[in-house]
Amino acid sequence: AVGRRRAILCRFDMRRRALLTVCVALAVRSALGLPKLKRRRRSGAKLGAARSGEAEVVKEDVGSGRGAAVRGAVGLLGGTMAHLVLGSFYCVPNIASYMPAEVQYFKGGGSGKPDALYSMPLTLLTSSVIMPLGAWLATEVSAPLAALVGGLIVASSFLLASRATRCWQFVLAQGAVFGVGHGVGYTAPMIAGWRVFPKRRGLVSGTIMTGFGTAAFAWNPLITLMVNPDNLAPPFPASVAARVGPTLRSLAALFCGVSVLGAALVSISPDSSTGPAAKRDRSSTTGGPSRALASPTFWRAWALCLLSASAALNVAALWKGFAIAAGSEALRGDDRALALAGSASALGNGLGRFLFATVSDLFGLGPTYLGLLTLQLAAMLALGPTALLSPAAYALDLFLVFFCLGGIFSLSPPLASALFGPVQGPKIYGMIFSAFPFASVAGQLLAQALLPKLGWHNLIRILAALGATAFLPLAGLFPLLHRPN
Repeated sequence: AVGRRRAILCRFDMRRRALLTVCVALAVRSALGLPKLKRRRRSGAKLGAARSGEAEVVKEDVGSGRGAAVRGAVGLLGGTMAHLVLGSFYCVPNIASYMPAEVQYFKGGGSGKPDALYSMPLTLLTSSVIMPLGAWLATEVSAPLAALVGGLIVASSFLLASRATRCWQFVLAQGAVFGVGHGVGYTAPMIAGWRVFPKRRGLVSGTIMTGFGTAAFAWNPLITLMVNPDNLAPPFPASVAARVGPTLRSLAALFCGVSVLGAALVSISPDSSTGPAAKRDRSSTTGGPSRALASPTFWRAWALCLLSASAALNVAALWKGFAIAAGSEALRGDDRALALAGSASALGNGLGRFLFATVSDLFGLGPTYLGLLTLQLAAMLALGPTALLSPAAYALDLFLVFFCLGGIFSLSPPLASALFGPVQGPKIYGMIFSAFPFASVAGQLLAQALLPKLGWHNLIRILAALGATAFLPLAGLFPLLHRPN
C-alpha cells in the first residue's frame, strides 16, 4: 500500500511539473507573440512522405472574419491598459504638489512652480529619442513584448522616485527612466492594432490612447486619497509629504500588474508579432526616416505638432499652480476641488483622443485639425476668467483644454501614417514626436522667464497665442490632409 501510494504521488508530481512547464511555455509564447504551429493535411504521395518522417510544419494563418475582429478588439483593450500606465505621466503635477521642499526644488526650497516639473519635458525628450527603437522592436520582434517592457520600465520609475530625497533624483527617475519606458511601449499597441484594422487607423490610435488621456482621471483621485486623506489645504504639513513615498511604491506594484495584463491581451490580437505579411509590407515600402528629414512635408508636420501643443501641453504642467496662485478663493482653499478639476482634465484628455481620431477617419485630418485648433484657442482664452469665476467653471474649461490636447496627441500617429505611409509612418512618428518635448521645454522656460514679470493670466494669454500660430503649418499641409483617411 505504501509503495502504491508513493507511485501515485510520483505520477501526480510528474504531471504537475509537466503542466507547470506547459503554462510557462504558453506564457512566454504569449509575451513574445510567437505564432502557433500546425500540420498541413496532405493526401496521396504527400501523405506517404509524411508517414516517412517528412511532415511539413507551417505557420498558422492569421484568422479572419468575426473571430479576428473579436481578437483585435481584445488587443485594443490590452493596448488601452498599457497606455493607462504610460499616461501616469500626467500625475506628476499632482504628486509634486505634495512632496517636501527639498524634493520639489533643486535648491532645497523655494516658491512658485516646482522644479520637479522639469521631469515632464525630460520624459518627452527621452521618449522621442527612444521611440524609434520601440517602433523597431514592435515591428521587427514583437508588439506585446515592447508593450510589456515599456510598462515595466515605467513602473520601475515610480519605485525609484519613491526613494528620491533630492529634486534631481526625482527628475531623473520620473523624467529619464519614465521616458525610456514611454518610448519603448508607446507605439507598440497601435502598430498591432493597425495590422488588424488597416482602414481605421484613427479609431485604433484614438481607442488605445484614450487610456493614456484618462490615466490621470483614474490615478489622481487615488493619489490624493492616499497622500492627503484629510483634505488639508496647502501648504501641506510634513505628514502629507511622508505619505508620498509609500504611495509611489504602491503605484509601482499596481502598474506592474496592469502592464502584464495589458501585454497579454495585446498578444491575443491577430498578427501582433512579425510575420510573412508584415515582411511583405515592409519590403514594398520605399524610402525611410532619413529621406523624411529632407522633406518639407516632415518639417511642416513637425511644426504643426510643436505649435499646436505649445498651449495645452504646458497647461498640463501649470494648471494646479495657476489655480492655487491666481484662482478664486473657493478654488484655492479646497484640495478636493483641485483634484476634481484634475479629473475633469484627464477625462477630457481621454475623450479628445478617441473622438478627434475617430472624426479624422470620417472627415479627414485637415478639417479635424482646423476644428481642434479653433476650439483650443477659445478654451485657452477663457481659462483665466473661469479660474476666477468658480471651481466648476474652471474644471469645465480645463476639460476643454485637455480635450484639445488629447486630440493633438491622437492625431499625430495617423498624421505620420497619412504623410509617409502605413509602414514607415510609425518609425517616422518617433521623429515627429520630438516636437512635443521641444514645446514642453520652451513652455517651461517661457513660464520661468515671464511669470515673475507678467503674472499668471498674461502667461496663459501668451501660450494661447503660441497655439494659434499652428494654423500656419496646417495651411501648408491641408491639401494633403483634406480627404478622409
